[in-house]
Amino acid sequence: MSMPTDVEGPEVEGSGAETTDASGRTDPLAGDATASNTMVRTASMEAIVEARAMLEQGDAEAAMQKLRPFYDEDRSHARLRSWYGLALGLARCRYHEARDLCQSAVKQEFFNPELYVNVAQLNLAFGFKAESLRYLRRARMIDPGNPEIDRLLDTLGPRAKPVLSFLPRGHVVNRVLGSARHALRGRPAPEPPVPEADDAGGRDVDDGDHATA
Repeated sequence: MSMPTDVEGPEVEGSGAETTDASGRTDPLAGDATASNTMVRTASMEAIVEARAMLEQGDAEAAMQKLRPFYDEDRSHARLRSWYGLALGLARCRYHEARDLCQSAVKQEFFNPELYVNVAQLNLAFGFKAESLRYLRRARMIDPGNPEIDRLLDTLGPRAKPVLSFLPRGHVVNRVLGSARHALRGRPAPEPPVPEADDAGGRDVDDGDHATA
């Protein structure tokens, strides 16, 4: 999101720029408000940089605590909302709330690949690989040369083919069967059954009806 710029107008000593209302009267306080908003946005961007470093170090709780006051102050900031949502989801395991925050940021700034990556990392952390891939591919369409996006795609690897090829991958039957297949692949292979030995150590039992020669 672009940073706000000062409103054009005559300068006032000791304050920001003046603005005029609909009647043409100047409002010296509007310039101060614009300068204040700019300072808040600058501080938010700095907080995002620090929180991102905390997340890379695995400290999601610290990242969330760092971003929370800025998020509470300016919830319209898409990039701030996205990073706060990611930190919240990772720190407190509140997936649905975090997902809604991250997705709303994507809708607001659909041209920003960073926000797609945040949604992808959130979904990946909760095991939703298909959703993660979907957002990463969208991010790559916006920024094809981004090495971070390529790295994340490489870690996910190729997707398995749908169980029923004649149905779409997203069909409910394929999704259920795919989940079952994934669960079975995670289990150890069953041991072969041990044949039961009979009472004669594996030899046929003679009931005594046949006399020996």
